Amino acid sequence: MDLLLLSPFESLTRPALERVAYFVATDSLLGPPTDLVSLLCTSRFIYNHLSYPNNTHLYADIFRFKFDTSAIKRRLSDRWSTTPALAQELLRRCSTLKRIKRGEVTLRHHRNDLWMAYLMLLESDGRNECHLFHWAHLRTWVCRVIAFRMYSQNASCGWFTETEGTSLATWLLWMSTTREDLTREQPLVRDGLLHLIKPFLVLGHQNPSLHAPDSHFNLPLCDHTNIAPHSSGPSPKATKINYYGRPLTLSVPLLTPAVILNYTILIEFKQDTSPLHPSTATLPLNRNIANSAGLEGLTIEDVHEFHYGTRTQLFERSPLPVPDIEDEDEDAPLRSKQRDIDWYRLVSCYDPFLEYTPLSGQVYSLGLASGQWDGRILVPGVENHFTVLNNPRAQINSVPIIHERFSCWFEEHHCIAPEEPVSSWDDIDDVGDNVLNAWLPRLTTISHDANGINVYDPTTQRHVRYETYRPERSTPYSVEVHNKVQSMATEWVPGGADVPPESVAPSSPASCESYVLSDDEWEDTVEHRSSGVRDILITGETSQRQGDAWGHYSYCFSASRGAIVKKVMVDGCLEVISTTRALWDVGATQTLR
Repeated sequence: MDLLLLSPFESLTRPALERVAYFVATDSLLGPPTDLVSLLCTSRFIYNHLSYPNNTHLYADIFRFKFDTSAIKRRLSDRWSTTPALAQELLRRCSTLKRIKRGEVTLRHHRNDLWMAYLMLLESDGRNECHLFHWAHLRTWVCRVIAFRMYSQNASCGWFTETEGTSLATWLLWMSTTREDLTREQPLVRDGLLHLIKPFLVLGHQNPSLHAPDSHFNLPLCDHTNIAPHSSGPSPKATKINYYGRPLTLSVPLLTPAVILNYTILIEFKQDTSPLHPSTATLPLNRNIANSAGLEGLTIEDVHEFHYGTRTQLFERSPLPVPDIEDEDEDAPLRSKQRDIDWYRLVSCYDPFLEYTPLSGQVYSLGLASGQWDGRILVPGVENHFTVLNNPRAQINSVPIIHERFSCWFEEHHCIAPEEPVSSWDDIDDVGDNVLNAWLPRLTTISHDANGINVYDPTTQRHVRYETYRPERSTPYSVEVHNKVQSMATEWVPGGADVPPESVAPSSPASCESYVLSDDEWEDTVEHRSSGVRDILITGETSQRQGDAWGHYSYCFSASRGAIVKKVMVDGCLEVISTTRALWDVGATQTLR
């Protein structure tokens, strides 16, 4: 009898109604599925069949159409992406996107919204970026967040007092910035951003720049370990968030690298339209004229190339996705794979004292440092810097930032199992491991050949072989070593047991929906195939041309537990840069692989 009271549309089968609702909701890729609201208002019967509490399957399908899901499936087990989890995530993301589009910044929501936007970009293969950049206009909202935090009277969300939100906002500012944005922006806005981020650059030692203290090589740290006073800033804050409906502990993204990236692109944009310093006119015109006059050092040609030609790469955006999800090529390369190492640094490196983190994965990609790197080293003016350090009332923005050209070709060398790597050497003064010698024992010598380097370890009095890794080749090692490594790739090892992994495979005891909230019973873990790499050393030298202008340097650093760069000038002067991502932290970008 009730069926006679239903309209022909309401008389459709449930699968047919779901299919209609799906196409209504996915008529447009961008933005929340607002057209679905009209359909739900048709009748009580339609609402009861298609509303979120009664039909999570429909909303999970809508999520799969509108957002990228490859990264979550690759990085975590199936129980993170069940139908209820995706349906709930759709509601959370739509609420966040609407607040971002409205430019709404509140004390209650903006921290979670910052995390949502940041993690969406780490997962993005194109769809997430479309929502954030093209529909919600993320950069405009981020600027509002920065203004809100700058003028907030609440210390829990102040720009200088609470680094979690500041770090997320600074990363999102860089990830959402394009050359077109900088061109359209008023100079007053660009100058204001420079004024806000420069204090973090001048006082970088007070903020996290590494996931672990650079004064110690071996991780995890022991409970009784004292962090050396020369360590580069505090460890990043660990925080807990809601991720796909589940609690997740992770590290706050490092603040200092984001500050350097934003400061550099803003300064470089200003240099595009600013003349060279008048003192440049006293330099010889080019290298030939300088050589003929017996002069060394910079020429006008060198300064001009640096001033107008050395530019930092912006965040690389994914191409616009195909609107029909069924037309996507499953074999196409995924941009989110390039951001897997950033994800695993967040979930693996939130506590240097922790021996085991279940989601430990790939935090360094083999061959990442190989190739030509060009950029700039930012050095605060020494006298003004010491004044600020000794006088808290001094004007931080009065400290000048000196720019030095950075140009080097790097090669990456791997110690392959079962070879034992060069030992790390501890300082006898108990101020940390040998940070001033790139974790290498004193009097270590390195000799190069066609396929690698031979390192003499004076501590153990033995020679250690490191094979050169060439990512541009189909077989990055020599044939013999390549075959050896391939035979090791069949071995699976737990996360964190090998440095670094080639691939990661999340696992859990079951993928059915009954385990969605079973955290007390089960714990996700990560395994990966062994790469055979026991240690990584990276060497490099400046070219003859750049060396004649800016000084000849040779480099040697380790990528196994952060990167400690030893810069040795020809005249014997030593300068050290230490960071887990040294090349980014000096404002360098890769120009040739």
